[in-house]
Amino acid sequence: MGLQAFDQLKKEKPISSDGEFNRAAQCIVTELTHGLGQNWEVVVFDDNTLNAFALPGAKIGVHTGMIELVDNQDQLAAVLGHEVGHVMARHSNERASQETLVQQGMGMIQQTEFGQNPLIMGGLGLGAKYGVLMPYSRTHESEADMIGVDLMAKAGFNPEDSVKLW
Repeated sequence: MGLQAFDQLKKEKPISSDGEFNRAAQCIVTELTHGLGQNWEVVVFDDNTLNAFALPGAKIGVHTGMIELVDNQDQLAAVLGHEVGHVMARHSNERASQETLVQQGMGMIQQTEFGQNPLIMGGLGLGAKYGVLMPYSRTHESEADMIGVDLMAKAGFNPEDSVKLW
């Protein structure tokens, strides 16, 4: 999944030709992922939005807007380490499983007389979103933060800069 999505993004979005941005991102990711057993592909997208992401298959994308926002390499390492943390913890797999379970549950309820009531179904949908999916997402973010800070420290970056950034 990650490989196809990343290839599609590279076709659709402009890639930055800024050598300094590309070298910085690649160098930081190389240090963060040293010892993880994979060579990570890093692409800097020419996009002013504040975004970075990692996908299964050792793929990382970062927007120029995010690189311009950070004050130093330690802060960029915080962002990229956080994204690597999501992949290491397999959050995309967990998220997909949770969403599938919610959809299956909603489908089963739709087969009952309660499922014919739009108000009940709407309430259940909101309950699933706010009671199951969003708390799960917050847990993932906290876990990715912890993994990212650990990767930063092991790679020689200053973890305190992650606090300054966020």
